[in-house]
Amino acid sequence: TSVWFTDPTHGWAVGINGTILRTADGGATWRTGLSSTRNDLFCVRFIDQQRGWAVGDKGTILTTEDGGANWTPRDSLVPVTLTGVAFADRAHVWAVGGAGTIVASADGGVTWRRTPSGVDSALTAVYFSGLAHGWAVGLNGTILASRDAGATWQKHEAGVATSLASV
Repeated sequence: TSVWFTDPTHGWAVGINGTILRTADGGATWRTGLSSTRNDLFCVRFIDQQRGWAVGDKGTILTTEDGGANWTPRDSLVPVTLTGVAFADRAHVWAVGGAGTIVASADGGVTWRRTPSGVDSALTAVYFSGLAHGWAVGLNGTILASRDAGATWQKHEAGVATSLASV
């Protein structure tokens, strides 16, 4: 259950049963994309109007290179729900999810590798501001930071025990 726009007119939304919708007119009309999954999807992100990623239940990762008309399933290497995805550029992508899971790709999402997070709490969202600097948040006030392109993660105290998520 996520929405993402690359500009005021081009956007995508994902949801239950593999639903993926796309708009090219600012949301006035929406078309269904072929997601190739029935798993629930929780997050969608696009780097431009053609290339994007969606993640969801049971380790689902989908990629598109045609604006979301068609989606290709990718092996995330994890069976847990993935709830957040972020990118630094067209090649470097990260996804986060249950049990402190972080997976990363250096080839635009074609292949993935697991990265230790150091936490067991579910992670709900991830963000990178360039290749080196990233953050992930999750349940029980979990905040993680990376200064080395997600190779390692350091836990930071949030001062709260509530769940953190992106909007």
